[in-house]
Amino acid sequence: MMSTQQQTVDKFPKVIIKGKPLSIRGATKVGIVVSAKAKDTVIVQKDYFIYSNKYKRKERRKSRIPAHNPPEIKATVGDIVLIGETRRISKTKSWIVLKVLTKGKLKERGEDTGVNQ
Repeated sequence: MMSTQQQTVDKFPKVIIKGKPLSIRGATKVGIVVSAKAKDTVIVQKDYFIYSNKYKRKERRKSRIPAHNPPEIKATVGDIVLIGETRRISKTKSWIVLKVLTKGKLKERGEDTGVNQ
């Protein structure tokens, strides 16, 4: 009988980097791609709230996670993606894009929006 961890891993395509297959282990997160400038790397932003006891309010925070973008998936800016934790790929990358949940139309900062100034 397969465990639930094994069943979730089998749903995603096998990715091979430098001759070694990547296994998805640890956490999975959902976030939005905010940058796709680097080769085979995207920056995924996850927004969350923390309750501040001092001010008795919720505080909005964000985490920006560099993730490997396989050529089969090709996530672009504005896409909502599912990322999974894997072995260390480079100095900052230890996450991989598993699938694109929603295609987005968000533009990167500094891109021309078509409005005359």
